Amino acid sequence: MKKIYSYLYAFLIPFVCSSAFATNSLSGKITDRSTHSSLNNAFVYIPDLKLGANTDADGNYTIKNIPNGTYLAVASIL
Repeated sequence: MKKIYSYLYAFLIPFVCSSAFATNSLSGKITDRSTHSSLNNAFVYIPDLKLGANTDADGNYTIKNIPNGTYLAVASIL
C-alpha cells in the first residue's frame, strides 16, 4: 500500500506545482472613444506586476506571463 501512495505523490506534486505557477495573458485593442480609430503607441500597464506593453500600429497589445489573480490594468497615451 505504501508503494501506491509514493507513486501517487510522485504524480500529484508536479501537477500541483505546475498549476500553482500557471500564467495567463491579457490582450486587446485600444481605440479612441469618439472616432473609434486605433491608437498606436499607447501603453497598457499592470502596476502590481510591473508588466506592460505598447500597442502596435493597429492598436493591439499583449501582456504575457501574468500569474493567476485579479489585477488593475492602466492604459495611457501621451
